[in-house]
Amino acid sequence: FSRNAETDIVCRLLLEKKVTVALSCAFGLRPTTILRAELYSNQVRRHINFRLRHGATAQRRNFKINSFHFNTRKESSQSILIDVFGSVSVGNEHRAYTAQLVKSTTDTRLTMRTLRVI
Repeated sequence: FSRNAETDIVCRLLLEKKVTVALSCAFGLRPTTILRAELYSNQVRRHINFRLRHGATAQRRNFKINSFHFNTRKESSQSILIDVFGSVSVGNEHRAYTAQLVKSTTDTRLTMRTLRVI
């Protein structure tokens, strides 16, 4: 691999992990207490809690991310925006999702700014 290919693979794996954690919480497969405020915005945690309050629990059904796509764009000289979208299956239910993450150019933190399960 070239240096850029290795960086792209690591970036994709980090994004997939962050999205998988948020989606598994949104379907009730993980506790929402694992969503730390410095890594998941209030909007993300509110959306997940709203879904759970209104019956969006998977009750240990099979969870699978069917597709995962992302687009990186620069927001400013201090941050990079990453738009993520795809589809997820939980049991017989199929849903689309979209998320936006922000990465500071000054540190390694990757924060999920928005999440929508559609």
